[in-house]
Amino acid sequence: MAQDKPFAGQHLSVLMVGHPTSDAIQKMLPDFTAATGIEVDLEVIPEADATPKMLLEFSSGSGRYDVVENNSVMLPGFVKSGYVAPLDELLSKHGEFVDLADFVPRYLETNKVSDHLYGLPVIGESTFLMYRKDLFEQYGISVPKSFDDIEAAAKTIKEKSNGEVTGITMRGQQGIQGVYVWASYLWGMGGSFLTEDGKSALDSPEAATALTRFAHVLNEYGPVGVANMGWVGRAVTKSTSERRHIAWRGGVKSSQW
Repeated sequence: MAQDKPFAGQHLSVLMVGHPTSDAIQKMLPDFTAATGIEVDLEVIPEADATPKMLLEFSSGSGRYDVVENNSVMLPGFVKSGYVAPLDELLSKHGEFVDLADFVPRYLETNKVSDHLYGLPVIGESTFLMYRKDLFEQYGISVPKSFDDIEAAAKTIKEKSNGEVTGITMRGQQGIQGVYVWASYLWGMGGSFLTEDGKSALDSPEAATALTRFAHVLNEYGPVGVANMGWVGRAVTKSTSERRHIAWRGGVKSSQW
């Protein structure tokens, strides 16, 4: 840096969601303060509580937080309500501290509204299928290539293990957690969230089929309590109970911060 602690005396109040990236950022804060002079008051809360808390603080005009982390799908509403400010001016003024080329372009784009950048991505996920190779070999199951194959594999494993092994685990929690995974079913079955003229397409036959199939496979072959499983619940099931983890789909998201 051109000078030591160029922002000495400044203070930031930051709200983030519980995630390994938040833990990593928290550990780096002493180095950040030593280099910039900025003192950071970091508050970390469960992801499910983040949006309600932010909306309460924003709508009341409390000014409690300078920086918040949330899923980028919330960004257009925050911008429309005047709750967040673009980063364009700050990037222009302090561009030497940020190289936008460091970020995955598609994740960065999710933090833009009307060509203005409102956040920087700290979390990126991809959607994919994982399966227990040993169990697939044991029961003669081929690698799934369709939603029918996924359901058939889950059914086979549950039945042939006499229910000792759960066939599949995915996020089933109400709200954005479940929507992430269900979106794969929606798009994969020919549906969409919006029509070409920007209206809701969720009343389409394709959307109804996708929801029915998604709910069916979780109810029939998913773990107990799957309707309450978000990112953390699914991860705990995956990591702590091998016999109950066969396949799962990740979500796609980019959080701004």
